[in-house]
Amino acid sequence: MELRNKSRHEAKRKFWQQHISNWKASGLSQKHYCRSRSLALSTFCYWKSRINKTETTTPKFYPLTIPTSHANSFDAGFLLLIGSKRFQIQIKEDFSPSALKRLIATLEQL
Repeated sequence: MELRNKSRHEAKRKFWQQHISNWKASGLSQKHYCRSRSLALSTFCYWKSRINKTETTTPKFYPLTIPTSHANSFDAGFLLLIGSKRFQIQIKEDFSPSALKRLIATLEQL
């Protein structure tokens, strides 16, 4: 009995999913699409929201790749030396003044 209900539900889902796809391709309003096919607008809206809810709750995973070839060639624009003095910073000419302020503020908190 449960299997029959499940297959009937799946058949309804496919039926409405096809109509929703056809409606999107038609360029018609929902009202006009349903009227031209003798479909109940309220039922169409119900299945549209139900199908959209299922599609949006399915998580999508995308692969993340981190290039390793550039890992050792990173150039931050400064060289930080920590020794007998608190710290020493050697800065390149094109280093951002605002980035320098943030760097110094961060180092002073150490």
